[in-house]
Amino acid sequence: MLGKGLATTLLCSAAMFSGCGGKGAAPAPDTTFGGGTASGNHAAAQAGGSTDSFKTLAIHVAAAPNQRVTGSWSIACRIGDGEMAAHDGETFTGRTPLTVQVRPVVTAVPTKCTAVASATLARSGRVTLQLLGG
Repeated sequence: MLGKGLATTLLCSAAMFSGCGGKGAAPAPDTTFGGGTASGNHAAAQAGGSTDSFKTLAIHVAAAPNQRVTGSWSIACRIGDGEMAAHDGETFTGRTPLTVQVRPVVTAVPTKCTAVASATLARSGRVTLQLLGG
């Protein structure tokens, strides 16, 4: 029989992206603001969209058949149409279905921000990528 602490740790580890416990856990975003689909051998999908109206951001990757994927995301925020105010990005890997939490970019002045993401399959199949905001 598992102790309460160990059982809780195992449950939270299994549900890592669902915001189980922990400081700063955000609810899963539910508005799609960009997406892309690709199919074939090592298919790669790309997506982009404006992030200005969202406080939480995530990327959802699905594949048929489920398999390992590698990907990346990037956010760039500009003042008006020119000067770069802030940016961030990261790579990720995992097995589909996969939801990756994205760090929002915070700026001291109003900006226009754009997020882009990509995901590539390890094998042949169909990959669908969604940018989510909430």
